[in-house]
This record gives sequence, structure tokens and C-alpha cells, in this order.
Amino acid sequence: MPLAGKGMLITSMDVDPADEQDFNLWYDREHLAERVGIEGFLEARRWIAEEAPTKYWLSTLPSNIGFRQFVDMVKLRWRIERDYHDLKQEIGLGHFEGRGWRGFHHHATLCIAAYGFLVSERETISPSEAASTKIFKKVAIPENYRPRGSAIAA
Repeated sequence: MPLAGKGMLITSMDVDPADEQDFNLWYDREHLAERVGIEGFLEARRWIAEEAPTKYWLSTLPSNIGFRQFVDMVKLRWRIERDYHDLKQEIGLGHFEGRGWRGFHHHATLCIAAYGFLVSERETISPSEAASTKIFKKVAIPENYRPRGSAIAA
């Protein structure tokens, strides 16, 4: 079945040092050729990291992409995982208890819209200043103001 659109696949592998030589032979001689032979895959590229935790990466990105761009694409994974976690824990995506697709679709749409709003609002607040200083003006309270229900008001 051909792919419906453009996309990329990035995988990472951790290999036991005792098996690394066999892994490299298999990977270079068989695995890459098999991946490119799958319909929809145009090319495959192997990246080898120099230190842990992940040593090997397989990607379907074009071979002329720079290492910096590759790292940026890999980092997108963490952003997506964080956003998904926030949607489930903070916004309530995981709280749907209905039975139908239509209800879940409505619930997910509202959760994603709320999350988009919160992200856009978060961008307007500088991390170095209080959130209220930029948005609201200080309200002057009259001297003769007495809070309702206080002992002073009686």
C-alpha cells in the first residue's frame, strides 16, 4: 500500500556492546536495503551517535539534509510527546468516557483547541516578569471600601 503523503520515519536503537559488530554487519548489508525496498520508502540514511544514550538512528529524510536539520527533526519527537502528555494530563484528552467516534472526535477537537489557546497565551508572557503586570493595570481601591461580610463592614 503506497503512502498517502509525504512523511519521515526516524528510529533509534541501543545495541549491546557484545553484539555491536554483528549488528553493524547485518544493518549495513541487509537492513537498509530491505527498508528502501518497501514501497513508499525513497531512501534511508544511517546516523551513528558518538555517545550514549542512543547510538544509532535510521531516518527516511533525504540524504542531502544537514546534521543540524536532522537533530532538529529528532528533537520534534520530544516536543510532540510533551504536548501529548499535556493534552492527556492537563487538558483532559484522556478523560473521555463515551462510546462513539463522533463524541471522541468532538472531545479531542475541544481539547486540542484549548491547548492551542493556552500555548498561544503562554507565548505572550515573558518568563522574567509576573504574568499580571503586562496584561492588567493595578486597580485602585477607594479608602472607604469595606469588603462585604467583613467585621469592619458591620
